[in-house]
Amino acid sequence: MIYIFINTHSASQVALKKWHQVEQILQERAINYRPIFTTGITELTQQLKEIAKLPAWETAEIQLVSAGGDGSIHTLLNKIFEIFSEQQRKKIKLGAINLGSSNDFHKPYSNLVKGYSLRMSTQSTTYDVGRCCMINGGGEPREALFLVNAGIGVTAQGNYIFNTNPIIHHLKKINFNLANFCTLILLLKNIFHQRFFFELITSKDEKIVFNEIMSNMGILKTPNVSGGMNFGTPVQRNDRLLDFVFTQKMNMSQLFSLFIKLHQGAFLKDKNSGFHSVTSIKVSSLTPFLLEMDGEIMEPVREAFFDLHAETIQVCDVL
Repeated sequence: MIYIFINTHSASQVALKKWHQVEQILQERAINYRPIFTTGITELTQQLKEIAKLPAWETAEIQLVSAGGDGSIHTLLNKIFEIFSEQQRKKIKLGAINLGSSNDFHKPYSNLVKGYSLRMSTQSTTYDVGRCCMINGGGEPREALFLVNAGIGVTAQGNYIFNTNPIIHHLKKINFNLANFCTLILLLKNIFHQRFFFELITSKDEKIVFNEIMSNMGILKTPNVSGGMNFGTPVQRNDRLLDFVFTQKMNMSQLFSLFIKLHQGAFLKDKNSGFHSVTSIKVSSLTPFLLEMDGEIMEPVREAFFDLHAETIQVCDVL
């Protein structure tokens, strides 16, 4: 059975208009599915709990498809691990349709149908699941999972502006590229930098400890990021590794130069930047910092430990 969860608030509520086009494509292909429209986490949770109670788990595989952006996939992934048992998760295939303002999960695109990436095939690929155990400013622990990447510094600040600034919110409905450009201008006006402490285990099982003033950090399961940018690192979806990328304290011209290099996939050639392939990394700071995962902003944290979940997940291939 295929369940498609349509996030009606995705892409500043433009996703619902896009869904009607996808609906027609699925109808032309005679694909049977059950659409479920959601406006928030509460509704999604209730629907998933009902699915978890169904008797079909003994015999059938279930496709749970997120129709939205990276944030919608992030939420569905975390709810799958929260609600379903380990045995049920083995029968779940996670699907996705790119209706959001950020769709890095689908990149690099292939077999687009009228501009849409329909990850709903019965064939699937094993994906690693990133995990972050964090401690907020009040000392309370929290865990979250991710499939795309996590970011600290300029990346998190940019996502925060993009998701909360009322002017940017309005621009996204008119012109997505203009909204991205205005976000960049706001970032350049007040460039983030803060001292962080790091403890990481490399792919060669070497321990590295250091502290540095940083402007940006990324913990990647894909090198692709928003706006057509690419870190150009070797991480794969199922290589059981994370790519840790970082950029030391930057001024305005250096940040602008970095954005150009990211558009060229030439991040590793930037003299202010660095990269490690790791199995785990711990990041902490004396001052709480913003953290984003799959484009979703977490509450300010003072410590974050990243590794890979022991379980993997099956992700539907593109139709």
